[in-house]
Amino acid sequence: MTSPLNTAPRVCVAGPLVLALVMGPLEHEPRLGEEQIAPASSFSPGGSANRAVALARLGLNTQFLCSIGIDEAGAIVRSMLTTSRVDLSHALRVPHQAITVSLGFDGDRALTTSGDLTVPSLSTLRQAPHALVAELHVLGANSETVEKWRSNPVPPITMLEAPPAAPIPPTWVLSECRWDSTGQWKSSDLDALDNVDVFTLNEREAMNYTHKENARQAARQLAWHVPGVIVTQGAQGATAIIEGEEFSLPAAPAKTIDTTSAGHAFSAALVWARMQGLSPEAAVSMALLASARSTETMGSFADAPTLDGLKKWTESCDVPDGYDLAFMDFDDVTLEEETTQRPDPAEPDTDLRDDSGFELAKGIADILAQE
Repeated sequence: MTSPLNTAPRVCVAGPLVLALVMGPLEHEPRLGEEQIAPASSFSPGGSANRAVALARLGLNTQFLCSIGIDEAGAIVRSMLTTSRVDLSHALRVPHQAITVSLGFDGDRALTTSGDLTVPSLSTLRQAPHALVAELHVLGANSETVEKWRSNPVPPITMLEAPPAAPIPPTWVLSECRWDSTGQWKSSDLDALDNVDVFTLNEREAMNYTHKENARQAARQLAWHVPGVIVTQGAQGATAIIEGEEFSLPAAPAKTIDTTSAGHAFSAALVWARMQGLSPEAAVSMALLASARSTETMGSFADAPTLDGLKKWTESCDVPDGYDLAFMDFDDVTLEEETTQRPDPAEPDTDLRDDSGFELAKGIADILAQE
């Protein structure tokens, strides 16, 4: 059936932006003094950019609140994101673009990052979004703004058919977990969940926060803090407690090459499903399929699926029992050019990039975008 949304919901992604160099799969972890030749690689915007692109390709009007460099690396990610119809009008300009190297091996990956991962304040947005996707620490730093958004009605989405089964509250919030490099996993981090509808994290993160022995126990503990929690378990699928209902689903089959963007694809599909009013089981089913699909290529920027693309891939794979495929009944929606928000032309251009350097980087970005 046709999507019930006449005007695409505005979704804000708030998180770090990096220029990601992804390589793999390697035969083993890196060793001092040894060079491995990776069979595949990709070069693209990374970090929360994968999430923003995945949302935009599903037809949602996506704003990306991040820090973007005014150097050549920043010019590359800026051009590629703009081409993917991601709104960068509220991005913060910084001197140098953050860069991440991701090496895939043993079905997982190791990351090394350098640069500024600052996320601008949510208060810089001119209008509250219908949905917000952000990591836990970003929500904690912007608690006053999120509370304000959730206490005031968001302009309604025009419906072509009956409203969703569950009403959309003012600014529906999905929180993800960021790995705590300090190893502290403070319980105070979870205070930000007071303004969250669904919290997604992997099994290891959930066990670190709750000190429980498995995903199910951890999910039950976290459910005391938030209305919905989903603990992803890689090849074992996911365990969820949403709206008082607990269920588990196995992983969707995939020919996994790189897992770098699996979590971002999962979140994007989950938000799309929520904006369409799908049931929790249908939303998690779609998210697991999107996540599995994203692991079959090196990085996911260029291959983030449209709704039709995900539907066709789903038809070709052996879907596990228990999956609710309600999303298959929806038609793909491509945003018209004018629906994507653009920078205010009245705002002065304060881009400090050297013209020659920018033109060189833009040329590289154009070539990459055409491949």
